[in-house]
Amino acid sequence: MILEETFSLLKKKYADNLDNINLEKVVFGLHLTAVKLNNGLIGFASTLPPTDQEVHCRKDKRYLGPFSPLQFKGHPIIELFNLPGEKNLIISLKTAVINALSAPFLENNHYTLLKGTDPLDLIDNKWLANKKVVLIGAFHSYIEKFVAVGCNLKVLEFNENALQGYEKQYFAPATDYPALLPEADCVVITGMTLVNRSFINIASVLSTKSLNMVIGPSSSFLPEALFSRNIHLMGGTKLSRPELIFQLVAEGGAGYHLFKYCAEKITLVQH
Repeated sequence: MILEETFSLLKKKYADNLDNINLEKVVFGLHLTAVKLNNGLIGFASTLPPTDQEVHCRKDKRYLGPFSPLQFKGHPIIELFNLPGEKNLIISLKTAVINALSAPFLENNHYTLLKGTDPLDLIDNKWLANKKVVLIGAFHSYIEKFVAVGCNLKVLEFNENALQGYEKQYFAPATDYPALLPEADCVVITGMTLVNRSFINIASVLSTKSLNMVIGPSSSFLPEALFSRNIHLMGGTKLSRPELIFQLVAEGGAGYHLFKYCAEKITLVQH
């Protein structure tokens, strides 16, 4: 729903020009998906792995048409967003395309764009102390900071092994979100929830009194759909060396590789 709303907004901004934008290059990496459009824009997002059903599909279910391997280049993005069904790699590609299309419009009077800034940079450590913080996704650097300032921390994860060592004491099953989020003072949500379509359920139980943010490579698009759903800060990524992104993605690069080699953090702040 978030992706669809954002794409509708982008169609208005591009007007008829969107009909002439095609896919030029697509790379699905282990952790990231990258795309280049024929207007030169580049975008990327987290890769949502294919399901077992997609990988081990029956012969009569195999798809070899447009938007399959060796069939991406040259196809209009309008057709991409009209595809029926929701294959995981296609969702990842749609997110990367939306991030690419959004890039020219992120400096907007309706919100503030801060370059080289992480959303947590804007939060006073004294305010965080003793607050109930829920982190959705095992972001180790965030866990380290929240523990250091004395938060009452819970980390919602599907996979407990994503937390290591002392971090495991903060683990909570992802299914506990309806009980934990309404009581939280601060909620940090991975952008992967936008790709795996779990964000809407999460947003439905956020407290109107909590400070809520979405972070990660996937959340680098126009923020209106998120800001209208009780999100206050949106942490994304801006390419600084776009010539490296496709090699990085193809070689198994993850988010932290982006910031070392070819990107910087950005934060969008709701007015």
